Amino acid sequence: MPRRMLFYALLIEEKYKSFPIQVVLYVGNEKLKMQSFYKRKNLSYRYEIFDIRNLDCKYLIESESIEDNLISILCNINDEVILLNRITSRLLSLPDKKRLDYLKKLFILARLRPKVYNKLEEFYKEQKMPIVLDPKIDPLYKKGWNEAWNEAWNEAWSEAEKRTKIQDAIVIIKKFNIPVEKVAKEFGLKEEEIKKVLNET
Repeated sequence: MPRRMLFYALLIEEKYKSFPIQVVLYVGNEKLKMQSFYKRKNLSYRYEIFDIRNLDCKYLIESESIEDNLISILCNINDEVILLNRITSRLLSLPDKKRLDYLKKLFILARLRPKVYNKLEEFYKEQKMPIVLDPKIDPLYKKGWNEAWNEAWNEAWSEAEKRTKIQDAIVIIKKFNIPVEKVAKEFGLKEEEIKKVLNET
């Protein structure tokens, strides 16, 4: 990173004949560990790095620009509910298409702050925001669909496994004339489940 910053600075100086003042705004969720200098023999270069969580985001939160409001969720937030209420009220004043666009951006930004992302999901569900959503791209719809699909798949798979076990149990019962209760116990099945299929066949 420091080497790249020096490279960018030299390219800018080459083009504009002026050496830039470089500032990096860190928005990651992990603790800031990036170096802000590049040092070699006879060369020393430094630039500034700011962690957005250490900046006063009051102006972003209070700004009339919804873009500023969205970015403010990356700051060190004292009260997520107040912030989300503000963003929600701004979203509700927008036409459906813009509202959805900003909602997507909000969820993308929130992924950088897992705690805020969880709060955002809860808040969104509780508020029951009347937003026209595109099921193909809405993050909550996708999550709900994936959860429902996984649940249905697991249920179907469990049922298929159980049927296979019952069929295997019936083969053993018929071929070796072993009592149902013993086979049921061995296969982890209920006697009634095996007897029902036996009666049907």
